[in-house]
Amino acid sequence: MKDISNYSVFTWLMHFLTLLVSSFVIILVLTGAHERMSVQIISSMNQELVQYADTTAKQVRNILTASTYQNFFNQSVTSLRRNSEISNFGIVQAMRVLNSFSSSSSFIESVYVYNRKKNFIYSTKDATSQTCQDFFDQDAVKIFTGRKSPSNELLYRGNVYSFIVCETDSDNFCENAMMVNLDSDAFNQLYYGYSKDECFLYRRSNNSIVYADKTLADINSAHPIIAEINYSKNLSGYISLQEKGKKTAYIYSYLPDPQLYYVRKINFDELNVQLKNFRYLSIELIGIIIAGWILVSILIMIRFYIPLKKVVTTLTENSSKEKEDLFLNNLDEWVQGAAENKKEYLKTLKEEYLKQLLVSALPENHSIKDSFSKYEIQLNPAKPVFILLMSAESLPEFKDFNDSHFEEVCYIFEKVKINGLNVFVLQLEKVTTRYIFFSHILEKMPTIICCSDLIVDWRKMRRSFTRLQELYAMHIFYPETKVFFETLLDSHKKESNYPEELENKLFHALKMNNEQEARQYFEEIISFLTSYRYTTIVFGLKRLYLMLTSLYRKMLTIEENAQLKFDVDYISAIIEQAENLEQVKDIYFELFRHICTMTGEILTSRHKKISEQVKLIIEEQFKNPQLSPAIIAEQLQFSDTYISKIFKSSEKISIADYMNEVRLKHSLRLLRETKMTIKEITDRIGITNSQYFFVLFKKHYGISPAKYRSDC
Repeated sequence: MKDISNYSVFTWLMHFLTLLVSSFVIILVLTGAHERMSVQIISSMNQELVQYADTTAKQVRNILTASTYQNFFNQSVTSLRRNSEISNFGIVQAMRVLNSFSSSSSFIESVYVYNRKKNFIYSTKDATSQTCQDFFDQDAVKIFTGRKSPSNELLYRGNVYSFIVCETDSDNFCENAMMVNLDSDAFNQLYYGYSKDECFLYRRSNNSIVYADKTLADINSAHPIIAEINYSKNLSGYISLQEKGKKTAYIYSYLPDPQLYYVRKINFDELNVQLKNFRYLSIELIGIIIAGWILVSILIMIRFYIPLKKVVTTLTENSSKEKEDLFLNNLDEWVQGAAENKKEYLKTLKEEYLKQLLVSALPENHSIKDSFSKYEIQLNPAKPVFILLMSAESLPEFKDFNDSHFEEVCYIFEKVKINGLNVFVLQLEKVTTRYIFFSHILEKMPTIICCSDLIVDWRKMRRSFTRLQELYAMHIFYPETKVFFETLLDSHKKESNYPEELENKLFHALKMNNEQEARQYFEEIISFLTSYRYTTIVFGLKRLYLMLTSLYRKMLTIEENAQLKFDVDYISAIIEQAENLEQVKDIYFELFRHICTMTGEILTSRHKKISEQVKLIIEEQFKNPQLSPAIIAEQLQFSDTYISKIFKSSEKISIADYMNEVRLKHSLRLLRETKMTIKEITDRIGITNSQYFFVLFKKHYGISPAKYRSDC
C-alpha cells in the first residue's frame, strides 16, 4: 500500500516537473527571439507591400486600359480621329462622348484625339481644339508626331500622366491616336493610404517627394531612406534607423506605372509592444496548461490509483461482499467510460479521414482498404460511389419510401460536414435507381441536392467534390431546379465573357431614367451569364455592381459619398450568402431606384436650363422672321428634334407657339403705345404676312388688332 502511494506521488511529481521545465524553456526561447522576430515581421511587411504595389499597379492599368479602348473604338470617336471631313454634328457627338469619359473619373483631367489626316487635335480641356501647330500642349504634339508607336504607354509629363492608344501606318508612325491625361496628384493618391502607418511617395527621376503625410514633412533628399533608394539596385527593401532616440524602420517598394517608390515608416517600439504582449499571452497560456496538468494529474490519481488501491485492499484484507460489489461497480463504470472515449475517438478519426479523401490528394502508396478497416468505415472501397452535397442533416430512412419499385434498392453511406454543408458518400447496389432515390428524397424533404458522377477511382474524389461545391454555389441561379448533376458543369462555357452591349443598354436606360427597361436588360445579363461557370457569373455581377456604384457616386456630393458603404466586398458577400436569386436582384434593383431618382433630378435640371436658353434666344431674336426651332437648335449645338422635345416636356408648349406668344406680346405694346400700321408692326415683330398676324392675334385674344387699339 505504501509503495503504491509513493509510486502515485512520484509519477504526479514527474509529470509536473516535466511540464515546469518545458514551460521554462519556452519562456527563454520567446524572450531571446524578439530581435529576430522583429526582422521577420518587417520582412513580411515588405513582402506584403511589394504584393500590394504590384496588384494595385495592375488593377489601375487594367481599368484604365479597358475604359480607354472602349472609348477609342466608340463609333463617334472613331469618325473624329479617322475622317478628314466630319460634320459639326459629328464633332459635337464625338466631343460629348469624350466629355462623358473625361468626367467618368476624378483623376482624368482631359482627353486629346489626334487626327493625322487633318493635322488636328481635339481636346476636352476648355473645349480647345486646334491644328497641331497652334495646339496649346506642344509636348503632346511631339509625342503624337515625333515618335514611333507610343501606344499603351503611361508617360509622366510633369503635372500629368498620359496614357496613349494609337493606330499606326505601314511605317509604324501614329496615324491617329487618343491621349488620356491624368491629374498626377489625384492619380498618385490611388496608390496612397495602404495602411495607417506614416507613408510617402518618392520619384527618383527628379529626386522629389510627390506625396507625404504631414508627420513626414521633414523628409528630404538627404534622408538615409532616399539615399538607400537612389543607390540601391533593388526595387524594394528596408533599412532601420535610430531617430530621436527611437528605433525606426523604413520599407519601400517600386510602383512601375506611376514610376514612384512607396515608402512606409514603422516604429520599432510598436512592434516590441506587440511582441511583449505576445510573450505575456504565452506565459498566461503556459500557466493555464500547468493548471490543466495539475487537474489532470489529480483526476488520474482519483480515477486510477485510488481504485487500484481499493483493489489491493480488497484482495489483501478479504473485505466484505458489499466492498467487493462497490469495487466491481467502479471497475465496470471505468471500463464503459474507456469504451465510450475510444468510440468517440474513432468517430473523429473517421470524419477526418473522409474529409481528407474529399479535399486533398492521397499518397500513391496509401491503402484505402486498410484505412477503411482501421477507422470502421462501412463503405466498400472496391465499389464505386456517389457524393451528395445538400443542406439536409440526414437521408430519409429506407422504410419511409412507399414505392414498390424502390424495394429492390439498398444503399449505405457515410456523412461528414464541411463548410456548413452535409456531404454524403453514398453507395447504391444498383446505380440505375439513383433517380428514383433522389425523387424520394425530394418528396420527403424538399432540399437542394448536388450529385457527382459515378466515382470509380476513390483517389479522384477531390475533383468531383470541388465541382459539387461550385454547383451548390450556382444553384441560386436555377430557382426551378432541385437536383444538380456534376455533368451540368460540362455544358457551361469555361472561357470568360461579358455582355458589354447589354451593359451599355442598361446604363443608357438608367441615364434616361427608365428603371423598368434597366430591369429588363439586367434580366438579360443574368440569363447571359448563367451559361458560364460560377466564377464568370460572380465576376460579371461584381463588375456590373462596381460600374453601377461608380455611376451613382458621381451623382452624389462628397458628404453623401462618404456615407455610402456599399462596395465589391459587400456584393460578393450577398451573392455568397444568398438563398435565392431574388435576394441578389433586390440589391441591384435598389441601386437602380437610387440612380434613376438622381438621374430624373439631373435631367429635369438640364432640360430646364436648355428651355431657359431657348426662351432667351427667342426674347432676343424674335424680330428675325427666319427664326425657327432649327436655327435655335443650331445655335445651341443640338438637333431641332431634341430641343423641341425637351422644351415641350419642360414648358408644356411648343417652341413655335412660344415664339408666337412672345411676338404677340410685343405687338400689344406697339398697338397701345405707337401709331404704327399693322404692316409695320408685323415687320417689327418678325411676322412677314399681315393676314397671318391678324388670324393669329384674333385666335389668341378673341378680337382683331384694330379693335384692341380702339379699346385702348
